[in-house]
Amino acid sequence: MEAFQLRWVSHSVDLEKAGDFAFVPKREPIRGVTRTPIDPPTVFCESILWSFFGKKYVEKETTLPLWPEYDAIILICPHCNQLIGTTKEHHIISTEPFTIEQALACAYSKPSPTALPSIAFKVTNGRIMPA
Repeated sequence: MEAFQLRWVSHSVDLEKAGDFAFVPKREPIRGVTRTPIDPPTVFCESILWSFFGKKYVEKETTLPLWPEYDAIILICPHCNQLIGTTKEHHIISTEPFTIEQALACAYSKPSPTALPSIAFKVTNGRIMPA
């Protein structure tokens, strides 16, 4: 198999042929704060002190993670023309020219569901080639 020149497309919808890839940048999680009122004490002396000095609300911060939590690349496999995505373990060195430190494996090249993928690709200097 020969090396393919990679082509950057702006959206994953535009992926058409082997060697096309889309960059999906990391998204920050949505953060929110909810305030829950605290019930006042029932003892008279404590309730007077609570009304002047006591804490009236409990604030709870919530975070909703958004996909992806890391910079991701989606590209079309030159072997089977299916989509391949990077994981957290793949370190993207540069996007121009596109280079990934580790090899990408084609998930559809498994001989059985429990076996490891048999075909892997190395991405360096804007070209994808067998590893």
